[in-house]
Amino acid sequence: TVKLLSPRVGEVVLGSEVTVAMEAAGTTITRPDGSKDAAKTHFQLFLDINPPAGTGPVPVQAPYIHTTATSYTFKDVKPGEHTLILQLAYGDHSPVQPPVQQTIKFTTREAKKIGLFGTALSVTATSLTLDTKQGVINVSVGPGTEVKIKKDATIQLTASGGRLTILANTADGVYSAIKIMVIPGEPENKHIVGTITAISAIKLTIQ
Repeated sequence: TVKLLSPRVGEVVLGSEVTVAMEAAGTTITRPDGSKDAAKTHFQLFLDINPPAGTGPVPVQAPYIHTTATSYTFKDVKPGEHTLILQLAYGDHSPVQPPVQQTIKFTTREAKKIGLFGTALSVTATSLTLDTKQGVINVSVGPGTEVKIKKDATIQLTASGGRLTILANTADGVYSAIKIMVIPGEPENKHIVGTITAISAIKLTIQ
């Protein structure tokens, strides 16, 4: 079986880039080797086109996409409704028989890019809530979202309370994260009074 994890059925994607996330079960996704073995397959993607008729090999040239990765990003996708087909293929690039496919429809919307800065109030696998000077903003997070942790940053994106800078697409009050930068917290300084009882190259003990 195959499953499209993102985009979801009926989802509205902001911007012109669409990152597809997918998974397969009951087979091993591996580089095409010319075989016709259902245990060794790869993904094929068709955006706004149908797979070629018949059971022969699908051409490896555009607009057909062949990949062994669990994600792929389409660029320069025009605003509007789109149809996406995911199917499994044998090592010789022909579709697995009987066909193993999933088809969904989703929509892309023209959006503008905006920078956001604030403190994370909550974080889930698909969204985060950010406290900014403009107010509390909910930002969706997807497979295509890039996350960077600056040097010396001590907080993780899986926990609230961290300071974040976000580059996002926005349209009609909806925000979708493109890139998230986790910012280091303020250094912690403590004044300790005592007698040095031990010292090493990495540790100082005071009582």
